[in-house]
Formats: sequence, C-alpha cells, structure tokens
Amino acid sequence: MKELSKGEIWRGKLLYSLLRLIGYLPSWWHYGMSWCISYLLQYVIGYRRKVVQANLAHSFPEKSKSELRKLERAFYHHLCNVGVETVMLTAFGERRFRRHVSIENPELIEELHKENKRIFFLLGHYGNWEWYTGCQLLLPVTEFNVAFVRQKGAWHYVLSKLRSKFGAQLMDKWDAAKIILHQRNDNSNKTYIMVADQAPGIEGAELFVNFLNQYTAVVTGMDRLAKMLGAAVVYVDVERPKLGKYRLKLVEMTRDASQLHKHQLSKDFMQLLEKTIRRKPELWLWSHKRWKVTPELVKERFPHKDIEMA
Repeated sequence: MKELSKGEIWRGKLLYSLLRLIGYLPSWWHYGMSWCISYLLQYVIGYRRKVVQANLAHSFPEKSKSELRKLERAFYHHLCNVGVETVMLTAFGERRFRRHVSIENPELIEELHKENKRIFFLLGHYGNWEWYTGCQLLLPVTEFNVAFVRQKGAWHYVLSKLRSKFGAQLMDKWDAAKIILHQRNDNSNKTYIMVADQAPGIEGAELFVNFLNQYTAVVTGMDRLAKMLGAAVVYVDVERPKLGKYRLKLVEMTRDASQLHKHQLSKDFMQLLEKTIRRKPELWLWSHKRWKVTPELVKERFPHKDIEMA
C-alpha cells in the first residue's frame, strides 16, 4: 500500500483541523447547511441524478412518479446529512458520540465471544456508516477492525484519522483478507466490521441474488473468509428514529460460518439488507452504480464461468 507523501500528510492535517473547527458549530447549523447543499447537489449540480433516478425506478416499479420524486429529494437530503455529520464527527468526544449512536443489544457480542474468538459485523451503506466506526465505545470488545476503501491524498489522511479516532484498527480493503488470515492463530477476541454491499468487479461476480427487484452481483469474499475461520457473523440493522440519531440492532446470523452452505451468508445478508432498505429507502446510498455488472455481461465476457443465480 502506497504511503502518503509528507506534503499529503501536511495538507491532510490542515484539512482535518479546518473540518474540526467547523465541526464544533451547533447541530442546527450543520443540518441547515445540509438543506441548502442538497438543493444545489440535486437541482443545480445534478450529482449522479440519472443514476439515482434509474436505481429508484428499477427498485420500486410499484411507486408513482410523484412518489419517486419525493424519495429522490429525501435521498439527496440524507446524502448531505451524511456529509455534514461526518464533519461533525471530527469534533465528537466519547460523550457526544453516545448521544447520537446507540446499540440496542450489545450483550450479544459478549455472549458470542464466549463461544467464538472472531466476529464479523456486516452492514450496508445505510444511515451514516462513517459514524459506526465509533461503535467500539458501545460494545464489549477490545479490538475493532474496520475494512475501508483507500482514498487519495490528503482526503485519505482525514478519513483514516476520523475512522480510527475512537480506537478502531483500519484495514485497507485489498489487504483485509491477508490481515484477517494472518490473525487466525491469535487467541485474543477479534471483531471485524465490513460494509458488504459493494459491487464486485466483473471478473469476481459469481453470485447474483434477487435484490430490490433485480438480479444483483454480490461480493462473496467476506463469505469465504468467515467460512474459513468458522467465525460468528452479525448483521447490523440500522434505524434513524430522528435526525442525527442512529439506533443499531445486532442480528445474529450464525455462530459458526463453517457450518453454512456456499454463499449462504451472502444471500442472507442481502435479504436482511433489503428489509432494512424497504423500511426507509432514502437512507441507502442510491447514487452508487450498484447494478453495472449484470449476469448477461458476465456470461458475455466469461462464457465458461459458473454463475449462481439465487
């Protein structure tokens, strides 16, 4: 993994300090700015608007045009809320974090760790995923490992500092499997958190599930890792009872992934995520080009590849 240059680190420190100063401003200021930015992002800049509209229309064919437009506006507002909340997080201390994020049943983790030294947390880009890296404060864990996608330059410094500020250990997405397997003989409790609703590359697409009314390629790497390690797996269900408040519920998927059939974890995860999304759709990341890899495209490029359709 390429290290940051001294100049990138210096610019990152400067940017983080600036964002932290802004983060100390009151919540009402941040959410007021979010309303203004969301209008610009949707109607003036048009950030990925065609992608968002297509994703919503294909996922909810039963909704009318007016309902889809309302959902689109709500999504852009939430996307901007995620942005301002990320800035707010730079100024959070432990006490303030606990006011914004809660976990309904943290005792499940203590129970699982009595039986299994490794737990995988699976979640999607739902609610504010940047805030969940602080959940180590709310759980009976000593080591909290977070897989992340490396960013460029100074922004990588900012996000790395932000995501690790409450003690989380960061793993680059491309190094995560190697790191996790290297720790397989470590007898201390390990907890790994993975945002698992990413789209795989066309060469890695081997499983398609019916998700949000369309066949969807699924990343299966975490499935294989959990099976190899016989890890316990927990789905993180997210609710936002009010603006700026996120309540997490931990749903036990398995206590030993090695006992499950191939791809069963991936299928179960996508079903649970769809239930969460349908409850309040605007809180998911609709601007992601989630359906660019199709079964037809994979079969065209790799005619001899085995593809499972579920």
